[in-house]
Amino acid sequence: MIDMNNFIKTRSVIFISLMIFFVWFLLIPDFLSAQDSMNDDANSLEVKIEELEKDFVDFKINKNLDAARQEITVVDQAIKYSEKTVDIFLKILGSAIGFLTIVLAVIGWKTSRDVKKFAVNETRRIATRYVKEEFEDFRKRLQDLSKEFSELGKEFSEHKKVSKLLEEANTLFREKNYQDALSTYDKILKLRPNDTTHILQHKAVTLRKMQRDEEAIDLFDQIIKLNPSLPAPYRLKGNSLMTLGRIREALENFDKAIKISPDDPETLGSKAGALVNLEQYDEAIKLFERALKLNPKDQYITINLSFAYHKVGSFKKAYEISNMGLMLDDPVVELIVNKALAAAALNKRQEAIKLFEKARSMEPDRVEVTYCHARMYSLLGDFNNAIILLREVKSKDKKWWEKAKRERDFENLRNYWSSRAQM
Repeated sequence: MIDMNNFIKTRSVIFISLMIFFVWFLLIPDFLSAQDSMNDDANSLEVKIEELEKDFVDFKINKNLDAARQEITVVDQAIKYSEKTVDIFLKILGSAIGFLTIVLAVIGWKTSRDVKKFAVNETRRIATRYVKEEFEDFRKRLQDLSKEFSELGKEFSEHKKVSKLLEEANTLFREKNYQDALSTYDKILKLRPNDTTHILQHKAVTLRKMQRDEEAIDLFDQIIKLNPSLPAPYRLKGNSLMTLGRIREALENFDKAIKISPDDPETLGSKAGALVNLEQYDEAIKLFERALKLNPKDQYITINLSFAYHKVGSFKKAYEISNMGLMLDDPVVELIVNKALAAAALNKRQEAIKLFEKARSMEPDRVEVTYCHARMYSLLGDFNNAIILLREVKSKDKKWWEKAKRERDFENLRNYWSSRAQM
């Protein structure tokens, strides 16, 4: 069966194709001629278009120039208007600034006044508080100073009283009024219980002079406990131990003092004296010589050095040392006795007699001086004067009389006395 739709479509396509061919065939010559004329027209039209373009460009340029002139005119007017506007604005702004300046000045003045008032009030408040605090602090310090001055006044009054008592005690000590000196030192110790070191030492030395060495040693121990770095208490304690015959203990204390103060001539002399008691004369002489170089005017050292030289048989040296000591101011009896003994050993017996007489005139109650004087008379053969002096010695201390019965220097006197008794 034939499809009608396909048939109709096919016939339509063929018909249209034929129509197009027919039209193309009939119209192509005219179309070609028309195309040529159209080309000519187009060329002439292009020429005209170019002319028109030139004319248009010229017109446009002129038109643009006119427009530009108009725009320039408008811009000039705008600039002038702007200048006027700016001038007016500046005037307005100047007026505003002036007004604002006035307002700000008024505000600033008011603010400055308020600030000044606030500052004055605040400063016054702070100053008042500070002054009040400072015044309170000053008042407290003034009270403290008042108390301190009051205490210082009491202390000064007490110190003045103590100084007076100390001077009084030292005077009594020099006058050998040891008991009253001791009582005065005790008064000072009651007034100044916390300042006892040097007062205790004065008291201890006084006890030594009173031959109360055991009590003195106790006080020296107290001083050493209070201040173990002081050399003097060790030395003085050693001297008391020497008096009691405790030589080894004395040497221990002298060594402690020397360790603290190695160049103290008094301590060196004290140790040398202890060595003399132990009959260690050579070591003693070395210490005495060293001490004498440190203090050439120390009569105690001079006395003991001359005695030590006498003990080792250096009588000439003993005589020279004694003589050197006697050239010092205010010579003591011991030096005169030592020189007299050295003179006697050097067979200067008449000089020795004169020296003993001088010594006895200075201290007539010194038993040992009288005894030595009697011994010199015995050696010189002046037995009558020797007996007179020995009787004086016997009345004062019988131990010296007993010693004269045994000593070799009195052997001739004993023989003389025995022969008189037989007569």
